[in-house]
Amino acid sequence: MRNKYFLLFFVMISVSLFSSGDVYAKRRGGMTDTTPSQFSFIDQVDVALSTPVNANNLVITGINATTPISVSGGQYAVNGGSFTASPGTVNNNDAVQVRQTSSASYATASHATLTIGGVSDTFTVTTLAEDTTSVIDSTPDAFNFLDQVDVAVNTDVISNIITVTGINTAAVISVSGGLYAVNDSVFTSDIGAVNEG
Repeated sequence: MRNKYFLLFFVMISVSLFSSGDVYAKRRGGMTDTTPSQFSFIDQVDVALSTPVNANNLVITGINATTPISVSGGQYAVNGGSFTASPGTVNNNDAVQVRQTSSASYATASHATLTIGGVSDTFTVTTLAEDTTSVIDSTPDAFNFLDQVDVAVNTDVISNIITVTGINTAAVISVSGGLYAVNDSVFTSDIGAVNEG
């Protein structure tokens, strides 16, 4: 009879120990983690001026509880929702996208920094360089006429031909004391216009 009681007591102790171990393991496994895995943005360059630009999508992982999210210099959206600049929260496996508006100046970087649970990364957008060829230039390069001497009196004299260069739009042409012709057209003294070449 004593042997039976001893066996029963041993079994009760063993069950109690294993039960305590299970509770301990469950408590350890349930520790709150609001620090996500590191995320990163792909910066963009040669972006048009004053244009909304969306960053690459992020999937937030490594957390097991609701975690704070905030942004500076832009907006964010969670799971395809509306973009906002106000602080909010995210959960594990949520999809997050950041948006910012590019600079109004050429070759200028702007930054939007997203922070989730203390982890941050910055989305940088750089505008394109100014295209100087698109600047209107109606001032031609200098040109020269070759003077002529020993010319007969009362004789029409035609100068050397010049080629207009250095402009990318029509330029005003006028003459005083004579006439001019453009591309073998009729000679005239009226104000007109010429183009490159």
